[in-house]
Amino acid sequence: MEFLAYGEPGSKHFAEPDAGFERFQPWPKEAGFELVETSYFGFNIPAENINCEIYHWVHPHLGVSTGGVFIFKGRKPFQIAADYADYREFMPMPVSIVNCTWPSGVRIDMIEPLRRFRIEYTDKPRDTWFEVEYLAIMPLAVRPDGHHFTQAMRTKGRLVLRGSEYKIDGYFTRDRSWGDKRTEQPMSVPPLSWSVGVFDDKFAFHIAAFESPERHADYATRYAFLKPGENHLWGYVWHEGKLSGITRVDNHVTRAADGITPEAMEMRITDSAGRVYDIRGAVQAQMPFQTWANMMGFMSMVRWECDGRVGYGDHQDCNYSDHAASGYVAG
Repeated sequence: MEFLAYGEPGSKHFAEPDAGFERFQPWPKEAGFELVETSYFGFNIPAENINCEIYHWVHPHLGVSTGGVFIFKGRKPFQIAADYADYREFMPMPVSIVNCTWPSGVRIDMIEPLRRFRIEYTDKPRDTWFEVEYLAIMPLAVRPDGHHFTQAMRTKGRLVLRGSEYKIDGYFTRDRSWGDKRTEQPMSVPPLSWSVGVFDDKFAFHIAAFESPERHADYATRYAFLKPGENHLWGYVWHEGKLSGITRVDNHVTRAADGITPEAMEMRITDSAGRVYDIRGAVQAQMPFQTWANMMGFMSMVRWECDGRVGYGDHQDCNYSDHAASGYVAG
């Protein structure tokens, strides 16, 4: 598959992709113990309401890695209720971030940089295994700082979950970051949406955005830094073979009676070409993920609709303790 265009040459929205980004990057000493590199893959099976998260990260200055596999079918009330979970907090680092077997047991092989991967995993005692191949449908979308990329992939393979076999044939959006510290300290911010959706080989999107403050009367006093029209951090639209940046997102999340748990999403995305996309999403599978003690991300597989088309992808709703403490409504 040949991509028609990378996107916007010289654009403020993207840095140029580089095959070297697939491997461990130089680790600046000044970033200290909070420096991380991440590797994020997964797959979904929408007809079965199954989502799989394959997430690893390393703390190079500490010499440790964290990560593993979560597979959840439908909606789960807490992390340990996932249909399958093997996620470990403290492991040794692998010598490479690709063409390696992580200490969690996940094997990741890069067949072609920027384009093709294969992942295998087996847990015989719990009768669970999968093999999945990834083929890029778009070039890397690299954030302007050159330290983070996201890429929609076609997925094909097989899953056996607790003895039941399923076919993998869909899409997933991988993500990778490096070179920056990721602090675990408490932060006074509203929930952040990390949302991706893939409709077919020619249409996919990604946003990283807070909810629009215009939708929340209390945000002006609680979060003075968040101004109307300035809630969006970064993202892209992949449309008809071209990659465009995003200039504005009206983002809103409908939450359950507890005031925290995401139920549905709606967003209006304006891309750098002036096109507007109205996208609505409904959660089909979900698992609260205690990413670290001061932050919890609700990992959801979402059914997206846009202009009569249907797609699927992840919505990660990142909640910090200060906001949750003031926003939670006891049942």
